[in-house]
Amino acid sequence: MINLFNIDSLLKRLKFRYPLFTVTIEHLKFLEDYTMPTAATDGNVVLYNPNFMNKLNVHQQLFVLAHEISHVALNHIPRLKNREMSLWNIATDAVINAFLVKDGLEPVEGMIFLENALDFSSEELYDHLKEAEDYIQNNVSGDPSMTDNQHSKWGNSSNSN
Repeated sequence: MINLFNIDSLLKRLKFRYPLFTVTIEHLKFLEDYTMPTAATDGNVVLYNPNFMNKLNVHQQLFVLAHEISHVALNHIPRLKNREMSLWNIATDAVINAFLVKDGLEPVEGMIFLENALDFSSEELYDHLKEAEDYIQNNVSGDPSMTDNQHSKWGNSSNSN
């Protein structure tokens, strides 16, 4: 598939919009990866699937890249420590996405969004989510597969965010 978006142009726009991202962007590599469903970072490289990016408008493309860069700029990967990766990713994604939406970037359908995420640090939000998860596991009966509780994320900090 022909790459219809221009990664360099998008990064230039992000540097202009978020000058503090400049140092982070300059230290990251941005690579195409057709095996990646969406985009991800390991803290050194941002992988993105051109097929996914081409389905988005330029404002959503900026959102996706700003999201991945935010994980690095906010040091989310080293801050994981001994936390559960999937829940940490939900917490960090929620905080990043709430910030980017508040700042006027256009979100991508299916992203994690929690109304009050900006009221918490990622660690605090993780703790609240962990408490809720523990409470649900210990106090709610029924078949969890019968709920519509699938998190439609576009990745996580370790392998797809």
